[in-house]
Amino acid sequence: MTKNLKMSTLHITLFEKQLVRSYLLSDQGHLIKQLSNVYNINIITSKELEGLISEKSLELGLITSVTVFENYKENILIKILSSIFRYSNKSSVTIQIINLQKQSGSRFFRTLLRYIIYLLVSNSKFLKLMLRKIFQFLVGLQNLRGYFTPFLQIEKIDILFVTSLLPLRGQDIIIGVFFRKRKIRVLGTVRSWDNLSVNGTLPFVPDLFLSHSDYMRRTAVNKQGISKDSIVMSVTPSYQHSFLVDKIQDKTGNINFSYMCQGLVVNPDDRNFVYWLVDAWRKMPKNFNLFIVQHPSFIMEKIDIFPHSNVQFIVFEYSSTSLNDYYSHLSSMDLVFGGGTTGLLDACFLNVPVVVVEFEIEQQEYWQSTLRHFDYFPWTADFFNGSKFTRAKNKNDLINYLINYKDICSIDNDYIVKFTGSPTINMPDEILSASLKLLR
Repeated sequence: MTKNLKMSTLHITLFEKQLVRSYLLSDQGHLIKQLSNVYNINIITSKELEGLISEKSLELGLITSVTVFENYKENILIKILSSIFRYSNKSSVTIQIINLQKQSGSRFFRTLLRYIIYLLVSNSKFLKLMLRKIFQFLVGLQNLRGYFTPFLQIEKIDILFVTSLLPLRGQDIIIGVFFRKRKIRVLGTVRSWDNLSVNGTLPFVPDLFLSHSDYMRRTAVNKQGISKDSIVMSVTPSYQHSFLVDKIQDKTGNINFSYMCQGLVVNPDDRNFVYWLVDAWRKMPKNFNLFIVQHPSFIMEKIDIFPHSNVQFIVFEYSSTSLNDYYSHLSSMDLVFGGGTTGLLDACFLNVPVVVVEFEIEQQEYWQSTLRHFDYFPWTADFFNGSKFTRAKNKNDLINYLINYKDICSIDNDYIVKFTGSPTINMPDEILSASLKLLR
């Protein structure tokens, strides 16, 4: 079977550095190597990432071709439809976004229109279906071949794998429509387990949707209207078994902690918290090491503080580190703490104890405060409320938990699997199985 399919090409969209790391760079390119046993692999990306992908593919010994898709600009009708999709997701996050834009100075008429879109479209599967058809029709009217470099050869036996079905990043959705118009079957997924709640209604639904976890499956059905029959269960790319790292013991007697920064875009109070934390660490035991891990997409520049010897700022850049590097760091921690789900979920995946920071140094406006995530954003509330996480409600709480870090228990693995998917699932096998199903 594999030899017969070797003439087929699996086209993979990679427009985000985070996804380049997950699908290409980590685990020595294992995923792409496995897929290339069956298919020719063609990666579709941006001009910005072309060099990185080509260089790393050569370095890792991956047999791939690279196609650049660039300079595409939406016309006014497609922009309008994209805006409608943005505010039509049946999620409390949509209300959060509308209210935040209102507080930021959005005009009354625009705010009213967004509420109307939400009320009319979010509860109607028929309207979503019709809007998706109109969106695909409008995109299909455009001649997109000229945006691909080099000229893209497509055969009926090819498959497209869209790695990020999000309307806010990259050109994945436009490319998905382009392939579908040419009768090519499409397999698709999103970057992370929370994306289906955050970024509006998907304008494009693939033939098969690769769900990372049970939580994502339920969200796909209940909030996106994706058919249960078109969902294939898999695992999050960054939570596969090959990334599980055993706890690394520090033989020097040091105790290691990591604070997972969210960045100012997500948490406007994060800089204030870091200032307070570094100052408070001066009173900590001498063998307590603190690593302030900045999010690669939201690095806080110009932090005007001079950390002492047992405080270190680090960033695991998407293009220069692998998930293996990142997880090796987390596995050496005695405790990880922060206010966001991703960093804490990463630690939980490795069975490292965590503490949730649930307070602010300087109180932020209601609709901008990251604390709203705990009671208003469904993925954060669902994640933290569903299990017995240790929560620091104030400065003293956090200091006490850090001092008594041995008393903090790790979160039950069965609970984490609900959000990450089971690490025992082999993602390359699931992608291959789904693609073969599309070819039948």
